[in-house]
Amino acid sequence: MLLTCNVPNRFEPQSQRLAGILEDSTGDNRNPITTFLALIKFIIFGPSFMMIAAGTKKTIWPPKLVKVLTASFFCRKTFVKFHNRFRVIFHAQILHIVGRAVKCITQLNNIVLQGIKFPFLLLTTSSERSKPVSRRRFVYVLVIGLVVCSVSGVQAAGFAILQQGTAAMAQGNAFVAQADDPSAIFYNPAGLTQLKRPEIYFNKVFSMTNRTYTSPQGSYTTAEHKIFVIPAFYAVLPVHERVVLGLGTFMPFGLGTTWPPSWDGRFLTTRSKLETINVNPVVAVKVLDNLSFAAGFNVLWSKVQIQRRGLRVLPPLIETKNDFKGDGFGYGYNLGLLYEPLAGIKFGVSYRSEIKVTHKGDLRVSLVDPVGSKASVVFPPSVTWGVAYSRLNPFVFEVDVTWTGWSTYKDLNLNLSRPIPGMLPGTTISGISQEKNWQDAWAFRFGGNYQIKPGMKARAGYIYDMTPVPGSTLDPTIPDANRHIFTLGGDTEISRFTLGFAYNYIKSENRTKNNMLAISGVPLPPAFQANGRYKSDNHSLGLSLSCKF
Repeated sequence: MLLTCNVPNRFEPQSQRLAGILEDSTGDNRNPITTFLALIKFIIFGPSFMMIAAGTKKTIWPPKLVKVLTASFFCRKTFVKFHNRFRVIFHAQILHIVGRAVKCITQLNNIVLQGIKFPFLLLTTSSERSKPVSRRRFVYVLVIGLVVCSVSGVQAAGFAILQQGTAAMAQGNAFVAQADDPSAIFYNPAGLTQLKRPEIYFNKVFSMTNRTYTSPQGSYTTAEHKIFVIPAFYAVLPVHERVVLGLGTFMPFGLGTTWPPSWDGRFLTTRSKLETINVNPVVAVKVLDNLSFAAGFNVLWSKVQIQRRGLRVLPPLIETKNDFKGDGFGYGYNLGLLYEPLAGIKFGVSYRSEIKVTHKGDLRVSLVDPVGSKASVVFPPSVTWGVAYSRLNPFVFEVDVTWTGWSTYKDLNLNLSRPIPGMLPGTTISGISQEKNWQDAWAFRFGGNYQIKPGMKARAGYIYDMTPVPGSTLDPTIPDANRHIFTLGGDTEISRFTLGFAYNYIKSENRTKNNMLAISGVPLPPAFQANGRYKSDNHSLGLSLSCKF
């Protein structure tokens, strides 16, 4: 027994009922549109079910996001009933998707037993299906768990994350003119018209950044080492020979930097964290045999945390801890175009709009009661265009260019609901601000793939990614620099499954900070500016699993 799960007795009636419905819901005769809508519900409620089955009432999705999304599928009465009954009242269509997923995992396990090393799939052997209901339910929970992961950020260009699928990631994200798997929902949704069967796609990227600071005096500080997880999930459903629907949930922006609490730059930052979840339904239409167009709507949830130290004279002079946490929603859209003027030559264009999110939360300052606060961030628009050339069979080459409108990030303002004591006795402040003045930035991507044999490809690529952060406002929250990204990977098809992997090594150019930053217009003393040299590199490993129906 590789894993066990003791389910509380109070869940046994629901578990027996659930298992029975699962066994009856694995047929293939359901309407595809109904199945697709059920899949959307499955994505929303699956994480909550997994936690309930494990014996907790907590959910993984942010409560506000669940509330907004559920409004599209359930009336309030049903939603309340769902929560009051431990969130395990599932629509039969949702269970149908779970059952289908279990069948897929079972089939893949047969491949595993033939020599492919996927240890967790050993849970679904035929002998296990004869185990008690609680054990079987844990297998179902494990399947749902593929959708769920810790939503933690990792710094990319600025704080954008482009590692959203292993095929693109392995060939330098030069993918906008190919876009031939479900991750096209992120890269170029017009490419979905190339997919002829319903398909689901799971992707996870494990990323670790090494970042160091060296002061002019030679002191050396290392930021906290941590492995971040970047999740993505896509579902694709062709409803007509010229119309394809898609749904993606992914993390387009993220940031995670933690410095020691006593380091030189503690009055600028000790911890910065940005988490996002984007829900992106799209529709792709093949307008002509060689021209496809797509449009999508984006619901972006964002959560931010900013920590730093402050100074206050009581007297005596003391250091205070400042910690802001807040979250909010924003909305935007995306467009895609794919054109093949000649056989083997494709042009792709993808656009994502800017999204403004107002983060509402509390600022906690030492010796002061928590105060309501809000901070707005405008996530930038971007345009990617590229050309793919596949006339040199078995090779495919692509070149992409991306423009990102980082000039939308002009400043970071934290507005307070009431004044709080300032640094000097008798003074107050009603807000905290810091100039950013970022610039629009470009990235140049080169990639290709080689078909080793039908169903198996090797991929490689290179990216030159220019920083949007000017020297005048460079700070250790994001000590960004131009970066060189070397990529490789591959994928293989096994029955109706595709397994993919990708590795990126990101080498940032050394960056020297030599400026005088100000908080709310007041420059910090030189000793607290953390001027010096910043170095960083990053290792990222991506794994994906897709299944066609």
